[in-house]
Amino acid sequence: MKTALRIAAICFFPLLIAQTSSLTEPSTSDAKAVVELAATLHADAMKWSAPVNGLQIRIEATDLWYDTDTFFVRLQNVGNSSLRVPLANPPGPKEVASYEIHLLSSQGWKRFILRPQHPPQSKDISGPTNYVPAPSQVILQPGQSALASIADKPLPGINQFSVARAVLNVPEAKDGFWSGKLETPPFSIYPQDWPRVEGKLNIPDHFPALVALQWMGGNQSGDEPEFTKVWIANGPLLRLLPRYKPEGVRCEFEKQMLATEDNQLKMVLASEAASRGSTGARDFLLECMKTNDYEVLRSAIHAICTVGLPGLPRPTWAANALTTGARDERKITAKRNRENEEITVSELVKEEAGFALEEIQHPPTKPFTQPSEEESHSVLSSVQIVALIQAIKAGKLERDAVDELARTSQRAAIQGLIECLGHDFGKKVYWKFQKPTDCIAQALRTATGVGLGTDKAAWEYWWQALGSGLPKFK
Repeated sequence: MKTALRIAAICFFPLLIAQTSSLTEPSTSDAKAVVELAATLHADAMKWSAPVNGLQIRIEATDLWYDTDTFFVRLQNVGNSSLRVPLANPPGPKEVASYEIHLLSSQGWKRFILRPQHPPQSKDISGPTNYVPAPSQVILQPGQSALASIADKPLPGINQFSVARAVLNVPEAKDGFWSGKLETPPFSIYPQDWPRVEGKLNIPDHFPALVALQWMGGNQSGDEPEFTKVWIANGPLLRLLPRYKPEGVRCEFEKQMLATEDNQLKMVLASEAASRGSTGARDFLLECMKTNDYEVLRSAIHAICTVGLPGLPRPTWAANALTTGARDERKITAKRNRENEEITVSELVKEEAGFALEEIQHPPTKPFTQPSEEESHSVLSSVQIVALIQAIKAGKLERDAVDELARTSQRAAIQGLIECLGHDFGKKVYWKFQKPTDCIAQALRTATGVGLGTDKAAWEYWWQALGSGLPKFK
């Protein structure tokens, strides 16, 4: 429930093509090689490259959101002298790019150049959030690390790929920059395939600064609090935080709080820092609850609702702040539908934090548990499976039918969904403008635990060589 306020409904934006080209190296271009390589990636994810001229890199995370694809690359100085390194590609299409992302399917490797865009003049944004990070370059002292953000609008056909690698290539040492070529080991673009590192990594010494932008797009109503809009604008970075040790995130975000004068951004930073024990961030949010400014108060309520870490109870101070606010009869002026309306603080808290108040007053007595494998699987007759597959291909059914087939774990259903990956669905889209083949690939990944994207050839090889003989499929 705590994350509900952080998530915006998804909507469609036209895809703008990133720079792309084919690669001749390595020569791997068949389904068998893709499947065999993908099977080894869990152990290899996040391994460092071989060092070159005192620098090494690894993939830190991927964030493939609906309007922005981001690959986070961690750089570390393992030499004895300081190094100047880039943390992003330049935005201009004619400027030399330092970073490349290579993606592999059964058709071979393909090279992509991801470029950020300049930050807008206005705070309000409605499109991709791939802005030039601040700073865009940094000097690494020996032993230090930094996080590079390689981002662009969604890559064309990203869902057909399953394996990737990141490349940093600076051929000449200009303006004091490090030079050389580094390549990460191949990694799965699906973070679910990576080792579980929640709360175990040290945050980089140089972490990108969050931006005071407010994302307003998709099918948002326009009435969302400014806190939520700022959170979404910084979503790729904020979704990284659970990977890092709490004390590191707390120190970094306390530092960024001091560096900004934007109250809405400061509340986003404070909600994360307070979740990790920052008393300064806690006091700032509690002070914001005392204001009569409608927008600031509304955002403070949402910020306090999000305070806390997964699997841990809501902090007592946060619960007390919400319950106290629900009894606060101060009158404030709310701006709604372009008109002013007088309401009480208690009314606003109950409107904005109703779910949190309910959870505080009636905490769950039994933790949620996933249904057993037997409970989550339905059984369909062969006639039903064939009928569902035909209806999916005809465009008569939506994603629910795809998910129903995947949940059965029946061999005929899984094989039928793999066949659907090669079907021409034309302009058919499902709810939230998802392509049928993308939904099918997601359903197959859930059902099989294997991530091969929409690459039908790779799925067919995996099914024939491995999948069809697994006992989990009936």
